[in-house]
Amino acid sequence: MKICLCTWYDENIKEFADINYLINKKYADKYEYDFIKCNQRRLENKDLPWEKLSLIYSLFEKQYDYIVWIDADAFFYIDSPPIENIINEHNEESVIFSGDMQTRFQSYPISLQLIDINTGFMIYRNNEYSKEFINHWILNEYPIINPVWWEQNNVLHMYKNNILDIQNNSVIIEYNILQHFKKEHLEYCFTQKYGLDNKPFIFHMAGEIKEQRIKYSKNYYNSIKDITIIQNYNLTEIMNKEGSDKGKDRHNYTKIYKELFDKIKNDVHYLCEFGLGTNNINIKCNMGINGIPGASLRGWKKYFKNAMIYGGDIDKTILINEKRINSYYVDVINNESIKNFWDNIPYKMDIIIDDSLHEFHANSILFENSYNKFNKYYIIEDVLNIYFNQWENKLKEWKLKYKEFDFKLLKMPLEHNKDDNNLIIIENKNS
Repeated sequence: MKICLCTWYDENIKEFADINYLINKKYADKYEYDFIKCNQRRLENKDLPWEKLSLIYSLFEKQYDYIVWIDADAFFYIDSPPIENIINEHNEESVIFSGDMQTRFQSYPISLQLIDINTGFMIYRNNEYSKEFINHWILNEYPIINPVWWEQNNVLHMYKNNILDIQNNSVIIEYNILQHFKKEHLEYCFTQKYGLDNKPFIFHMAGEIKEQRIKYSKNYYNSIKDITIIQNYNLTEIMNKEGSDKGKDRHNYTKIYKELFDKIKNDVHYLCEFGLGTNNINIKCNMGINGIPGASLRGWKKYFKNAMIYGGDIDKTILINEKRINSYYVDVINNESIKNFWDNIPYKMDIIIDDSLHEFHANSILFENSYNKFNKYYIIEDVLNIYFNQWENKLKEWKLKYKEFDFKLLKMPLEHNKDDNNLIIIENKNS
């Protein structure tokens, strides 16, 4: 899962915004998120707070799975859990809003009109719905509830009137979980969700005067600036965090991979996985519309710190090319296509994983066109029970033909998955 945090501010508030950027950058680095700050004006005819929407919209064109907005007068507590904890619980929603304090802590009549949303922190899935929603938000004007809420006026009206069916495409997480505005509010409404301990994810200094914001920001930054962040996830945690299914739900492969890979992970320099996890439901063996393409590639990248990661998939729209990850088109049942795929890569892999088309003939064709491309392990995932007899015969054949390899079929039925939680592990005896 590739996540980008973003914020926007100009010279007028840089005295506290620069400090908050340093705090939030430390949090982003902890969980290996990109963090983008911007001061470019795109909406000259609108007040400055509207620029958050133009920045979010521009980032939809990048290869991010989720865009996370945080106001420049807000900072993450450095010990907050990862944002994936929120996303994974609400992965069917396009928009995740944070609740506001107005309907809980204000008694003036205007609060009766309010929807409980504060736009100082928002999470957007990078999809067509989010693009349409943000674009509509920018281009339309609705009645003003409070003039100092700027762009927030629009979204309150949009939600209240269910414009673009936003109520069925979003979730509002109550105030004091994602963010809080006042220290004294910690004792109210707080529940320990998403891995939180004793406070929300974010302190947002909404409504505070400039001097107070500078004071709060400086004090917190000074308390954490010397902390060294060391994140040492195990493989299951990494894959879960990225949105891969290798260590949760239907499969528990990461327990096997831990035994195979932990002792060699610093010596792995090249890994290739076939099957990036398409979310196109018209393609065989897709991950469903909520799947996250490239999740496993990014997981391998984090686990194998010294490795270049390669990937192949038949869905050209999900191919990923970023730092330490390259991917190419391949049709795993076409000999010529597999040859062309390998022509792109000048290196022999240490590990190859076949998580592509989960059919006997496809897996057989891919191995027979790739058997000379790996040094250590070749692994076929999601071997269906219905193919066991065919595989047992095929492995006997391969043992005679490819004497340099050991072949094992691991049958690992789970209570909730008795169909395909199985692996074929092929080990190079000369590794």
